[in-house]
This record gives sequence, structure tokens and C-alpha cells, in this order.
Amino acid sequence: MHSDERLQNLDALICEKALLKQEGTAWDFKRQWHTDKAELLFDIICMSNLVEHEDGLIIIGIDEEQDYSVCGVEDDPNRRRTQDIVCLLRDKKFAFGIRPIVYVETVALEGHQVDVIVVKDSVNTPFYLTENYQWIRPHHIYTRIMDTNTDRNQSADPNITEALWKKRFGLDQTALQRAMIYLKDIDGWDSLDGEESHFYRSAPEFTLRCEHDETRNGYEYYVFGQIDSHPNWYQIFLYYHQTMIYHTIGISLDGGRYFTAVPDFDSFHSCAENEKIWFYSYAEGTLEYLLYDFYSHRSENGDSRMAQRNFLNCIPIFSSEDEKRSFLAYAMNNFRRDRTFITNNHFTPHFPDSLSNGTDINYFKRAYHDALVIIDLYQEFIIGKENLPQYVGE
Repeated sequence: MHSDERLQNLDALICEKALLKQEGTAWDFKRQWHTDKAELLFDIICMSNLVEHEDGLIIIGIDEEQDYSVCGVEDDPNRRRTQDIVCLLRDKKFAFGIRPIVYVETVALEGHQVDVIVVKDSVNTPFYLTENYQWIRPHHIYTRIMDTNTDRNQSADPNITEALWKKRFGLDQTALQRAMIYLKDIDGWDSLDGEESHFYRSAPEFTLRCEHDETRNGYEYYVFGQIDSHPNWYQIFLYYHQTMIYHTIGISLDGGRYFTAVPDFDSFHSCAENEKIWFYSYAEGTLEYLLYDFYSHRSENGDSRMAQRNFLNCIPIFSSEDEKRSFLAYAMNNFRRDRTFITNNHFTPHFPDSLSNGTDINYFKRAYHDALVIIDLYQEFIIGKENLPQYVGE
């Protein structure tokens, strides 16, 4: 998610929390910035050790003792940027060398600037120090329950500590959620009974199986970006023990040089063309993207990289589902087939005169051209976001 989109969502969220006029497990109000680094570090550690799967918010510039009125931080001499927080965390001895991911954003509220320390949700819990830092004790697990941090002289209750360790190993989630965590550990998978079938070494009850689909003989526009445009189709099954928990389609491109999970189907109504435009894409964080990333890394060589590059010439990868939704709204108002491409490095596709299944090749030529327009439109969309004014706290 890009900065302005993230800020719009955060701005609405902070307004919502302020209207509640109470603190919660995942948000904490401060009138002003911490003057004591240990207090700041302690608050961050508590927010990083949430049992719930959500980001922690330390909201600075709202006075809890004055009926949660907005006082702002414009004149606060202790304001810190993201880099200041990163430096504070980097110098501390965290267990396993893993630190919380934290950044600072600034939102506008009632004519004031309110800083928000966002402590990203992580499965690397529990976070704790292995050496003293001032009064923060080593090997103590600090967390936050309801609206209260753990007492600085104590450690979290055993049931909370257990829950945090379960969160680390994905044991608090469904089988599908655990599988998504494990797919990110690409090197943790071993081949099963074929190059495209695998099992997760640390939890072998999770397996990925691929079966050649001899009944499917269709084409998609992105196959014509390959030197060999005839695809081979597969069924991809994700199993937990003997239970299938997910199923999607796989495709082998360029004569078997590159294998991937098929991208998502997307569409929008173009105002200029007055018709529905469709294309394929991935969005980071989705299972389709995780499988794309998994198979791409499992078969890295010169031939596969070239096939992957040709594939991505007409397949955008969005940073999140939220970004994709924003882009679709942008594309609806800006898509035009006669628009000038802002880049000139498009790969020339290989279109045969006819197809074995009788489909009109002109259908795919038009779809491929539309996909190139969308790729350039997405680059324009990103450039536009990057040129927006930067906010305080970035």
C-alpha cells in the first residue's frame, strides 16, 4: 500500500478511535511524545506482543485526561521520525536479533497534527530483550491486555506467553492461514514426487501437489508473450494431512521453462471505451501471489527468468488488495486504447495465424494490447502517487 492510501485509511482509523474516548488493546493515547527512551521502547515492545493479529497504534497528540481532546504535536520538541525509532530499536539486544517493524505517520485531526507510531503485526512474537536497557528487564515478555501494559517489574502471564509462542508458529490460526505463513518460507519446502509437488519440512502434513490437466486446452493472452506460446495446464492442490484446503490452476509456459499459479482475473468498466475491460494480476499477500512467488523462486535459472520477465510484461503485481482497488477506480476513468504508452520496452508477442481450438486470435491480440495499456497505466498510477507531497513523519 502506498503512502497516501495508507494515510487515508489511518486517518479514518484514528478518527474512529478518538471518538471512542477510550483506549484498547491495540491503541494507546499519549498527550505528548516520550521524554524517556526507555518508556518509548517499553510501549513499543508491549504493542509488538499483541496476541491479536492487528497493528498496534501509539497515538500521540490526544489528551486522555482532558476528555480525549486533540492537542496536537506541532510544537512538541521531542517529536521523532521513523528513522529515529528504527535507530532506537537497532541498538537494543532483541532475542534472535528480530525487532518489531515500526514506522511513524502523521494525520490531520481537528486542525492539529497527530503522530501515530504504527507497530506492525508480526508472527515473530514474543519480542523481548536479552540484556537490560535501563529498567527494562531481559527475558521479560511485556504485552498489552485491554487498555493496560504489563507491569514493568513483571512478565506476561503464562497463558499470554503461550499464546504469543503459538502465534509465532502459526498454531493459533486455521490450516489455510498456517499454509500461507509456511509458503513464505520458500527454502523450507522439499520436493515430493515431482518438480512441482512439495511438502513443508517443519510441518510435513502440509503438501503442495500438482497434477497435469489433460482436459484443458485453452489459451490466455499472456501465453503469447512467450517464445513457445503453447501452454500446459495443471491443477494445484494444497493439502493439510488428507484434507484439500485450497485449489487453483497452474500453468507451464514457454515449453515448460516457467511454471506458476495462474493470476487473478480482474475487470473494470472503462468510461472512455464504454465497455468492460478485463485483465490478470497478482496482489501481494494473496494465496495466488504466494504461490507465484513460491514457484518462481523454486525454479530460478536463465531460461525461467526470461520466461517470467515476458510473463510479467503484461501481468501487474499490486502491493496489496487495497492498492488494486484504488487502481481499478483510477483505470475506470483513465483507460483508453489509443493512449500513448509511457514506456517503450514492451516485448513483442508471438501471435500465430490461427489456434488449434478454433478461438479467434484477434480476441487475444486485443486482450494483450489492453494488458499493455493497463501495465503503463499502473506505472503512471504509481508515479502519480510518488509525486504527491510527503507528510510529516515520513
